[in-house]
Amino acid sequence: MDFNGDRVGDFAIHDRTTGLLVPFHGGAATPDCPLIPGISVVAPTGPGTLIGTGVVDLDGNRVSDFAVAYRNQGTISFRTVSASGVGDPVDLPDTSGEAIPAWADLDGDGAWNAAVFDSGIWRWVASGPVMAIQFGLASDFPVAGRYLANVAEARVAVVRKVPVDGGVPALEWYASDGGMGLTVVAYFGLADDQVLPADYDGDGVTDVAVYRPESRELYIRTGDTSFDVRQLPAGPHEVFPCHTGQGLLMTVCELTSPQQGNWTLHIYGTTEMVCDLGLPSTDDVWPLYPNNGAVDARYR
Repeated sequence: MDFNGDRVGDFAIHDRTTGLLVPFHGGAATPDCPLIPGISVVAPTGPGTLIGTGVVDLDGNRVSDFAVAYRNQGTISFRTVSASGVGDPVDLPDTSGEAIPAWADLDGDGAWNAAVFDSGIWRWVASGPVMAIQFGLASDFPVAGRYLANVAEARVAVVRKVPVDGGVPALEWYASDGGMGLTVVAYFGLADDQVLPADYDGDGVTDVAVYRPESRELYIRTGDTSFDVRQLPAGPHEVFPCHTGQGLLMTVCELTSPQQGNWTLHIYGTTEMVCDLGLPSTDDVWPLYPNNGAVDARYR
């Protein structure tokens, strides 16, 4: 995500106590996380229940915008918001009542599409009518992304828990082949891992990755039979994909909050960087990031 167009990845949070969506300069190495001035906005209210907040580029200008999603009586209602105002609402059907909102560039035009995964049915808004395809099972979790290097657009994709004889269930990753078929991207991860796909090597392709909370290890798939393991410092919280501040290269971050004081951001790059967000630990603060990290649901 890049809120000021400087081609350096930024970081953002949703303070649900105040309603503010707040961006910070990426790769902060100072004691205080530097705010990006003039971009903080109040999240737009919508009908129903807030179920997701995220970061998107809905106009393809390579500058990030905020987005929110609400569930309301059979509909997922999307709103985008930036310093220039609130965009027109986009509504998609929620047939199951449990549809998961997602955002990705599913048509390759550079602009992200509002999308939902609804019990195996994907729906999204492109330049024309609502698109809908059957892809995945109702029990799958959506992880749309650009997993295939030979195509420009993101593809609908899912993660599935599968049984293993005598062992812990494993994870299978499937992406669309552009038609109705399945492409097996990887067999990677265990059922209790946290799914964290992101572009960790800066090549523009979404990497398959999982985080194992009990050992504080991040596993990033680098090939058919190879992977990197990053050991994170001890801590009780879940991690999430974030930018290192070195271009748009991604790593993982963590938010911590002492009983008294402010929320603190930990950026786990080649070295650990820590900065103070300036937000009281009593506030309900959520990190924002693209590629389904925006959704409150976690595949755990």
